[in-house]
Amino acid sequence: MMKKTALITGASGGLGSATSQYLIERDWHVFAADFDRTALAKMEGNRTSHRFILM
Repeated sequence: MMKKTALITGASGGLGSATSQYLIERDWHVFAADFDRTALAKMEGNRTSHRFILM
């Protein structure tokens, strides 16, 4: 079965972060994009899933 994929823009913000986490928990591949690289790096530290990729 093919996994679903999502690109989340503004991923380090409240809604983007929550959406990313929601999809990861449901076994999606998540590509997270944001201008704030520091906030994205913090998000990555909170994720243990290999499905979470920073952009």
